[in-house]
Amino acid sequence: MTTDNSELEALISEAISKGDGIGKIARKIFLLLPTHAFREQYDLQLDLLTEVSEHLNVPISSVHIVGSAKTGVSLVKGTPFSTESSDIDIAIVDPYLFMKKFEYSFKESDGWTLNSFTVRNDAEKTKTRKQEFLDYLQKGIFRPEKMPNSKERADWLNFFGLLTDKYATHCNRITAWIYAGEVFLTSKQESAVSIYLGNLKERI
Repeated sequence: MTTDNSELEALISEAISKGDGIGKIARKIFLLLPTHAFREQYDLQLDLLTEVSEHLNVPISSVHIVGSAKTGVSLVKGTPFSTESSDIDIAIVDPYLFMKKFEYSFKESDGWTLNSFTVRNDAEKTKTRKQEFLDYLQKGIFRPEKMPNSKERADWLNFFGLLTDKYATHCNRITAWIYAGEVFLTSKQESAVSIYLGNLKERI
């Protein structure tokens, strides 16, 4: 897979010259830029998005590829996308699914009790996992891999594990987070764009 990021750089350069704000730049990147990991493989990308859409019973328009798989480079780390070592990160923007998983997790954990997040009897990792999960919830982001131990967590990891195996020649792993709304996805991407622009200014 090519690591040429000319389209990303051209889009950002043009946006900066127009005086676009971080939010508008983020929306241009993640809504308009072609997906790097599936360059000229539109059928394959559609197949992946359709599988996620149908499995989770959400509109396909709610399923987005983000991260370096989208842009060709990690906006935070500056590393290029690699089919051998990079993940395909999926953002699912669906308020109903977010609330459904939120309520399920609250009930399963009996109100976020610590032992429901147990990680191999490692108290510190358990505490960290719980805190990370709740911290992201406050930002309108549901991270299924951090959710309380439950059947739905196991089913989620199993499904995306099978997807990873199916698309193994295109990435290291496929993961997905759920966003309560577009504003929360935009906020997450704005943060990444800000870091990228800061690093870009240092290199100039």
